[in-house]
Amino acid sequence: MQPERLGPYTSTLNPGYDVMLPLYRPWSMFDAIKTANADSIQPYNIIKEQPEPVKYKIAMADVVKVFAGGSSTLKEELIQTGLIVQDKEKITSKSLLIIDGKYPPEDSKSIAEIKKGISAGARLLVWGVRPESLGVLNTILPYNVELSERKATSFLKTKDISMLQGLTHADFYFSELLAKGETAINYGLAGDFVSKGQAWLSACNTDWQRWNYQPETTKTANVYRSEQETKGSDIVIASADYHNSQIIISTLDLKSLKQESEVIKRVIFTNLGIRIRNEATSNLKSIDGTGKLQTALICGAFNSGAKATDEMLNFNFIKNESKLRPQLGSDSDGKHWALVNAGKNGIIDIRNAQLSCSNENAAVYLSFWLFSPRSLVNLLAEPDMPRLDMLIGAEKGFALYVNGSLVEKKVSEHFIEDENRVNNLSLEKGWNHIILKIVKGSGEGSWNANVRFESNNPEYMEQLFSSVAR
Repeated sequence: MQPERLGPYTSTLNPGYDVMLPLYRPWSMFDAIKTANADSIQPYNIIKEQPEPVKYKIAMADVVKVFAGGSSTLKEELIQTGLIVQDKEKITSKSLLIIDGKYPPEDSKSIAEIKKGISAGARLLVWGVRPESLGVLNTILPYNVELSERKATSFLKTKDISMLQGLTHADFYFSELLAKGETAINYGLAGDFVSKGQAWLSACNTDWQRWNYQPETTKTANVYRSEQETKGSDIVIASADYHNSQIIISTLDLKSLKQESEVIKRVIFTNLGIRIRNEATSNLKSIDGTGKLQTALICGAFNSGAKATDEMLNFNFIKNESKLRPQLGSDSDGKHWALVNAGKNGIIDIRNAQLSCSNENAAVYLSFWLFSPRSLVNLLAEPDMPRLDMLIGAEKGFALYVNGSLVEKKVSEHFIEDENRVNNLSLEKGWNHIILKIVKGSGEGSWNANVRFESNNPEYMEQLFSSVAR
């Protein structure tokens, strides 16, 4: 054994990315090997790091209101993250106003309410900005905001402030989570707002994607070049005071990191004084970034005796099955709704979902929700209406309900992934409830299902949210 050769595998070295950190931070194995190879073997005790005490006291917001334009889905996204927002309460100096910087409100009533809130001393958060929205934002904000193009996948805290407490540089390192070519910002902040305020979070000058998993012969030169290249403004989050109000603007764009960034967003919003729900399903998404169903509620199995497949599809195993609105743990005809997860391949193994009763001549129900940013029903309101198709694989047959209406019912011979395509799914603007009844005949064997969504409009798919329960 050569303990001196174990170093790289038992500690994390600091290459100078953050000079405030120690030269190296040992892992547990480092100290274990050190004590085991002492001249006289020393006892080894695992020392757990104590969390740092909270430095800034959080002032809870009495009212949290979201202001956005017609194409915005920010409010639904924040609620899905667990934020508690209000619509009708009166704004005070302790309130927090959130503006969708990509789709800001343009109606005079909302703009007047925001300006009144700023005058009252409320805190204002602008979440996300794009060049097309600057005209509207600059009519709302007291200081002019400008943008410059900037791409980055990692960020550095430049100010020790309450909004970012509990987060470190490591939390804002997304270089290994994003695919090459993807970015976590598109624009840096500039203009009068920046000159009158202070930067809180900045883009790292080094592009670590040019180092990670790159050939040894070129990675150092690539990193050095990334540091020397001319870039736009590196300011990502900044703040400026106006009378008694604090205005915060963030250009973070985490749409490619919806689930990975969930904890970071919850910490930020908690630090801003927003109350966040902690229900088991409030933060669970149903579909992933590729449109595959990954998590849903399941109930069953319901046995049918000797019914044929088409009879089972027509039979209501649960009274008013199309009108169900289940929650995790709720009861339907003596059976509980539980979580079921697809495998890495996107296929749900119903047989191993720990269901009660036999899996032969039986039916199960899957339940989940989709949020559509646009109506897929009203062609007059949406002349360039996108198309959303639902692909379903089912063992012997399925019945599909959308918002309480039967959309499709089909018998199949055996499971084939994505075998059945339901074209032009009719979703209303807002939240839509999906119930899928899946049946299986007699005999042993597998009982699988899969669901996947496709659209002819990639931008629409990015705005399609999901939830396990509502």
